[in-house]
Amino acid sequence: MTTVTRTTLALSALVILGACTREPESVNDQQVAARIPVDTPVASPPPDLVDSATGVLARRVEPQQYFDATRAALAAKEPERARSGLLAAARFLDRQADSSAGAVREQLRLVARDIDTLAAAVARQRDVSARRLDHVVARANLAESDRHLARVASAWTARDTARTADELLMAADHLERAATDGRIPENKARSAATAAARSLATDLLQRQPDAPDRLPRTQDALRAASRAVYDRLQSSAP
Repeated sequence: MTTVTRTTLALSALVILGACTREPESVNDQQVAARIPVDTPVASPPPDLVDSATGVLARRVEPQQYFDATRAALAAKEPERARSGLLAAARFLDRQADSSAGAVREQLRLVARDIDTLAAAVARQRDVSARRLDHVVARANLAESDRHLARVASAWTARDTARTADELLMAADHLERAATDGRIPENKARSAATAAARSLATDLLQRQPDAPDRLPRTQDALRAASRAVYDRLQSSAP
């Protein structure tokens, strides 16, 4: 099995394990926000991923776990638990915004406010359609993708190769999830961009001599793919 395959499989396993974590029921908004485990490990990754990426992916925590809990609660007709999941996701994104800047920060905050609106609708016992929830989850994932892509630049400026690789992997992963949740068909350009990001991350960790030269065009490809997903989400808003 190649290093690229091992890295991709390991990343997928982390996403699945993280998504399986469920936020306990709560009726107190402050308690929900306080319990968001920003720095808590989701799962222990394979040793090769920890060795190659300094353990950053091992500590990865995502809002996806709260969205999945919300979906399960809505299906079970448990509006209070669904509301708690949405509030936890919104507070998570607010914290991400606090460590971001510019357009990315505004994007994260805007999505967080829309999630608060969904939580209020659930609290009033109003139906939240699967399409509406999927759309806001897609926007959250796209905002996360853009955040990680912005962090690629700062990581590389600091010549932190491992963190640069991590941010590339996470930007690609969130971009794909945004397209999936947004019900956007597979696109060759987007697939090529995410594949290039994963390949580059592996080559950076292996100190391949041509890897640094590929970074600018990989970043450009991810930005273009992100913009295309954004445009599709804007045109398909419920």
